[in-house]
Amino acid sequence: MPARRPVLLAAAVGIVLSGVVTLVMLWPALGSGYLLYRDFITVPDPALGPRTWGMTGSAPRAVPLDAVMALADPVVPTWLQQKLILFGSLWGAGSGVAVLLRNRGVLAAAVGGVVATWSPFAAERLLLGQAPTLLAWSALPWLVLASRYSGWAGIRVPLLLVAALPAALTPSGGLTAAAAVVVLSLLWRRSRAESTVLAAIGLGWCLPWVIAALGGRTDAGVSEGAAAFRVEVAGPAEVLDVFTGGGVWAEGARLASRDGRAAGSAMLVLLVMAAVGLTAVAGARRRVLAIGLFLPPIVALGLASPLGLPIFAAAQAVPGVALFRDTHRLLALSAFVLSLLVPLGAVAVLDQLGRRIPRGAALPLTAMGVFCVSTALVVLAAPDIPRRLQGAYRPVEFPKDWHRAVRAAGEGPVLVLPWQPMRQVPWNGDRPFLDPLSLALPGDVVAASDLVVQRGSERYQVGSSDPLPAAQWAAGRVDLATLRSQGIAIVMEWRGSPGAAPRTDGLRLLTRTSSLSVWRVP
Repeated sequence: MPARRPVLLAAAVGIVLSGVVTLVMLWPALGSGYLLYRDFITVPDPALGPRTWGMTGSAPRAVPLDAVMALADPVVPTWLQQKLILFGSLWGAGSGVAVLLRNRGVLAAAVGGVVATWSPFAAERLLLGQAPTLLAWSALPWLVLASRYSGWAGIRVPLLLVAALPAALTPSGGLTAAAAVVVLSLLWRRSRAESTVLAAIGLGWCLPWVIAALGGRTDAGVSEGAAAFRVEVAGPAEVLDVFTGGGVWAEGARLASRDGRAAGSAMLVLLVMAAVGLTAVAGARRRVLAIGLFLPPIVALGLASPLGLPIFAAAQAVPGVALFRDTHRLLALSAFVLSLLVPLGAVAVLDQLGRRIPRGAALPLTAMGVFCVSTALVVLAAPDIPRRLQGAYRPVEFPKDWHRAVRAAGEGPVLVLPWQPMRQVPWNGDRPFLDPLSLALPGDVVAASDLVVQRGSERYQVGSSDPLPAAQWAAGRVDLATLRSQGIAIVMEWRGSPGAAPRTDGLRLLTRTSSLSVWRVP
């Protein structure tokens, strides 16, 4: 037991530091209420309707997440589930890296916990509202830990399954976890039977959204998606940003502080530290880590280049390719590897300094100095992460008359207006959020899903699932003949949200609340 104490201490220090950093970034989210920010939404008492299972013809982006949250709601309320997902997306990654590096000493585990948590990649995904998708990234260190278990395969395979379950809540997360499990199995040269079983299990946890896609929407993506969701590359500074986990496509999710010279210098030093850490790894593992660090950003940059972008745009016509059109997601692997190599670089620096100073009390002080410098570089590379995340994730209570509007809508089918996918209302602090009515209503919901992405002077229309009357609904024109031809029984309007207010002549008002108006189509 005494020989294990330093290892346990190292893991504990890294886990605690990661938890502290997570709290610094997200403490406002601990308050009472629901989180409504961009894609990260939920509702009180979610309904188990066709949309929950991905069977309405729309792309099953939140399958099986919505169904899991709805089924668990009677035991774990959705507002609490949201907080577990949000905090787990950061703390899970930081604590996993700390445990993974525990044998390298306290310094490595501590720096690893901070680097993995204070991650530009994670922050930009959260600023898109994609905490559930980010669970796949936070699962990577735990998948590595489970795959390294050297005992009986009958224990290793269930460990991998447990580590992968959070990632399997979303389609891209499930694919990421499945690919990681298979690659790790091949890397550690497990038996063919075990690799086959793991591949089959990986396919199994992807089946909920695969079945939903086959039973609902199976068409291809639009070519504009490749340009709309490419990583941001305007010059050498942006290239450096991408190599350290940044460069997300949405202007509102980018970290403005990374444009400065100080942040650029810190990013460059962190990459140098990662390169030094790479030299501390021997054999095949060095090659694997080098590929994991450099290949994803190279591919993302290549797909955004004048040569790669037209090819990738044409490939969107192939069903399934659109799942990978957001190339910033590819950086999950490189961000994870960076969080392993920077700590190893810090340990290598300490080893060099240790040869020049006398043993004794000076060495722990030197280690503390190396930790402080490493942490300062991580913070300097993206100093605005806490401010941005704290502003984005603030809980709110739904209006008291929310349930009255939901009950008035009944089984639908319901048309939701104004015709746009995002809402912005005063009671949510003007933070934009994806329309959550599809989670609250048990019947069919007709709502805008096509997204308009502005990239500088370029404007891209992404999606092809909105019905033919979408243009007139976007202008606020709502006529009875069109509604009846579309089989719509109820019209709901978000009051105070941007967009053209509908002209509701001929509709019968059922109820009007502080945030919603509900009409019946006669």
